[in-house]
Amino acid sequence: MCTDTPLLKGKVYQAVAEEVDRFRIIGNHNKRVWIDKHYFVDGEVEIPILSSWKFDDQLEDFDLIEVTVTFNNGTRRWCFNDNTREID
Repeated sequence: MCTDTPLLKGKVYQAVAEEVDRFRIIGNHNKRVWIDKHYFVDGEVEIPILSSWKFDDQLEDFDLIEVTVTFNNGTRRWCFNDNTREID
C-alpha cells in the first residue's frame, strides 16, 4: 500500500473543515488536505469495491463474452465484453 496517497477508495473520512466546494480532511499520510466535494458521497455510504472477476465464456468461441464481477460486500454482477477484433 502506498502511504503517501492522501485518499483510498472505499475508506471513510471525516471532514475537519468545509468550504462551498471542498472538504478539508486528514489523509492517510496524517496531513490535512483540501479535496473537491465531487469526490465524496454525502453521509456514510458503503461503496462496493471490485474484488474479483472471471470470464464465463471461452474467449476463442464468442465475440460477446459474459463476465462475472464480484465485489467486497459479496454482491455479484454480470456484464458483457465485446471481444471482436475490429469494430466498424
